[in-house]
Amino acid sequence: QAAPDQQSDEDLRSRSVGASGRSEGGECDRRKHRVVLFRKNRSLKGMAVWRPLPRWRGMRCAGRVRCGGTPRPGLLLVSDLDGTMVGTGAEADERSREFRSYWREVHRQEGQGSCLVYSTGRTISQYEELRREKGGEVLADPELLVCAVGTRIYERGRGTWTEREDWTSKLDQDWSASKVRRVADDCIAKFGQDNVHLRPPHELNEHKITLGIREHLVRSASDWMSSSFRELQVKAKLVSSGSGEWRYLDILSRGSGKKEALEFIRRALKFSHDNTVACGDSGNDLDMIQGDSLAVIVGNAQPDLLDWYEKNGRNNERVYYAKESTAGGILEGLQHFGLF
Repeated sequence: QAAPDQQSDEDLRSRSVGASGRSEGGECDRRKHRVVLFRKNRSLKGMAVWRPLPRWRGMRCAGRVRCGGTPRPGLLLVSDLDGTMVGTGAEADERSREFRSYWREVHRQEGQGSCLVYSTGRTISQYEELRREKGGEVLADPELLVCAVGTRIYERGRGTWTEREDWTSKLDQDWSASKVRRVADDCIAKFGQDNVHLRPPHELNEHKITLGIREHLVRSASDWMSSSFRELQVKAKLVSSGSGEWRYLDILSRGSGKKEALEFIRRALKFSHDNTVACGDSGNDLDMIQGDSLAVIVGNAQPDLLDWYEKNGRNNERVYYAKESTAGGILEGLQHFGLF
């Protein structure tokens, strides 16, 4: 009998969209590895719009899966939501619709084997609120949700979302929510309530505490809390994001985060790094952007992520900085990596 963690991974694989498309013996079955190339055939307010060309031009395995390899075909796309997959205004909504159309026409076909994941700082209730706000024709439907900056993973069922408890249970190691909350309260007292405050309760969970903090105090407060955690033998991760005078400062369990959640899903679904793409626009996307998979930074990215790109990502062939904003930048990045 399989071990519990093996069973849970198999369950996640069996529920993913589409079939693997692999022939027996691990060799590439070109009847199932279908490639879709794209052409630009019109423009909406300066935004490229892509439509599928006939299949089998180019004779490549879809999703850069190498023939004879074991990874599944298709594409694992892990995208941040706010500022990346969605934005504000009619033009941003139109870019999200174009991505939705592309995903439905190409990656939702039987046997394609692709999987769409939204990785967001939102809670699942805030995600549902966003869907209601945007309506049913803007956002593509994901197979999985990574919520609360990588501290929760949800799997889509028939009209419901189910929390992946095998992920959540991993986050308790070297973590004490009560000690972390005490350090957060001490930080507020040290730097002043006019400079640091606790975010509303619905944004917190057992493995994530979020502070609102003035931008000029992010580094000093982070250093002070890191020292406090070491003294308490708590292994926490600090992630800052946002723009403007006020920033978010997330205190996370060491084993959580957007990169760790991406890797958990990627391994369970047997995608290779070469057909996994992480997309983001802000500091809380940085850990998955600088991982081993391909990465797209959208054109409207925030300064903290762009600072990292200028110092570390510009000469990295696995990282692409798009000219287009939000979902248009995602499509541009996929074209750059040859993943259409």
